[in-house]
Amino acid sequence: MRVARLTVELAHRRVQLEVLDHAGQRAVALDPEATGRVLEAARSALSVLDLPKEPCNAITLDEVRGRLEFHADGGILTLVGADFDRHRPDLIGPLGRAAIAEARALEALQSPQTPAGLDHRHAGFWGVHYDAGRGPWDLGGAAPPLEHLLDRLGPPPRGGRAIVLGCGRGHDLRAAAHRGWAVTGVDFVESALEDGRAMARREGLEAHWICADILTLDTRPERYDLVLEHTCFCAIDPERRRDYARIARHILRPEGQLAGVFMNHGKPGGPPFDTPSSAIRECFEPSFDIHTLEKSPNSPSHREGSELIATMTRREFE
Repeated sequence: MRVARLTVELAHRRVQLEVLDHAGQRAVALDPEATGRVLEAARSALSVLDLPKEPCNAITLDEVRGRLEFHADGGILTLVGADFDRHRPDLIGPLGRAAIAEARALEALQSPQTPAGLDHRHAGFWGVHYDAGRGPWDLGGAAPPLEHLLDRLGPPPRGGRAIVLGCGRGHDLRAAAHRGWAVTGVDFVESALEDGRAMARREGLEAHWICADILTLDTRPERYDLVLEHTCFCAIDPERRRDYARIARHILRPEGQLAGVFMNHGKPGGPPFDTPSSAIRECFEPSFDIHTLEKSPNSPSHREGSELIATMTRREFE
């Protein structure tokens, strides 16, 4: 689900929302409390923008046409093209996420199992959590153990390409880019990628983004020198872990490496599914030479003792 068209009438305290999802484009009527929260999000976003001093009475966001309008007594300021994109991180993104979060709550989708029966195998399951804020897997920045691994690997080879599987908002991707890697991020939640693009632009970083299920990457021709893993492997059904290892080997160049942070919390169920060292060896040793597999030395406090770090090199079959 994403915003198709959103009108926020600040002067009259009204919100008109149209969303676009698998069912097509449709209107969603927000209740008064939800309307108030979207209005507050709009005011908060407007407070940091450099707009004409004349008060803004309404905002119209048309994501389908790529058009943003500010309505005032003196007329309408319309932004399209590069001007539209410039306001995505500070206004369009936050306002759209606020509206979608309210729409999902209204339709009882905050519980991912109802009413559509979504589970962790579907992008919509993760989209609910991204749209509602920050999921527990999202640290708000790069994972310290992954940064430790990147520093241990040292500078990339000339033209070295790294890919982050299940990249989400791209925190780990940006860490690799700052260390000189040409980076690609893959995730099947478009709203997370939109946030990632905005964050990368703000830091002046170039990145390539692919909206796809990572288990379909064997259909693509690109090859990489480094695969980065953090909270993707633990989100996949355990019976599909061998598919992950097969895909990782497939997209790596000869002598390519995988560096990862794996969840080893020792609890049943998931996601995140527990990943002991025995499971890592079982899945990866047929295709990789494992060099490092040990407890993380610098996990965040709430994950301390629950993470393993690993480095491995693609194995060449005779």
